[in-house]
Amino acid sequence: MHSRPGTCEISTYGLGANQTLARMFVLVGLTQEEVAAGHHPCARLAHALKQQMALPWFTYGSADRALVYAVESTDMTAVKGLREKYQDGARFSQFVFFNDVACEACRQFGIDLQVLEYVNEDSIPANRTIVLDRPYMAGA
Repeated sequence: MHSRPGTCEISTYGLGANQTLARMFVLVGLTQEEVAAGHHPCARLAHALKQQMALPWFTYGSADRALVYAVESTDMTAVKGLREKYQDGARFSQFVFFNDVACEACRQFGIDLQVLEYVNEDSIPANRTIVLDRPYMAGA
């Protein structure tokens, strides 16, 4: 299941019987230049979610969980494997995985994601860190 670059659409089309939407993540590759220029989508999303949480009508109980993982930079096996798999054109220095809620938030806040692939949560390397874990209310 692939997407055009710049889109973040997770649908149930093509999911196997053991895959559920809640466990699907979007893999995004970032170059060193993008990170150095301040174009890291996680930082922009964290800022937008912080602003949303400050709104007077925001209620944590009604919010969904926006979750983003990153591959540990010290896990050279995982980093090298991802770089080799996605070497067409760009030299990615970081790989991040956005859950469906984080993708929805990115769409709402106008944060463009260069989607490489859709993966099941079980396919994310074990040596990962949580980059972002914040509540999000759709449509607000």
